[in-house]
Amino acid sequence: MWMSLDAGIVIAQTDVAPLDAVLTIPIIAVAFTAFALSGFTHAVNIIDGLNGLASDICITMLAGLAAVANHVGSGLVMSLAIAGICGLIGFWLLNYPRGKIFMGDGGAYFIGLWIAICAAMLTMRNDVNAFQMVAVCGYPVIETIFSIYRRSVHQHPLGQPDRLHLHSLIYQRIASRLQRRNVLAPGIVTR
Repeated sequence: MWMSLDAGIVIAQTDVAPLDAVLTIPIIAVAFTAFALSGFTHAVNIIDGLNGLASDICITMLAGLAAVANHVGSGLVMSLAIAGICGLIGFWLLNYPRGKIFMGDGGAYFIGLWIAICAAMLTMRNDVNAFQMVAVCGYPVIETIFSIYRRSVHQHPLGQPDRLHLHSLIYQRIASRLQRRNVLAPGIVTR
């Protein structure tokens, strides 16, 4: 459930009873909304890595949001999700499988916020459970939690890039298997 304040629309219910009790306080609800939207947006930026993975994942999340929007009769959210899919498919076709370009911070932040707003609008305007949105849009958050855990265990500096993100490890495993079977062109780097 959402409630409207002078500042806009904020998350007021998450279907987690203790958190919902705290979210009845308007300033906490506004802060939580800012944290949730910006956190998801940053999580999408983290997965913008090898071979257009962010576009693949974002297309999948937007397709899930479009399906839910269609199911609950939200034409606006379905249209926004489909528009996002169409834009990302063009990028994906130019980028996959060799990873010639990345979305960059601007692209990843934009599409991350686009997805977060679509998910927020679905829960705000329709009877959609918050956990359903977590299920549809959970991968970037899982990736971020994995990166935080891995960096804390291996004491890797937080500000330094590396190639050990979950999506990089999955891609390396798949690409090396495909190369061994001569399915993948020799020019594809598996690092």
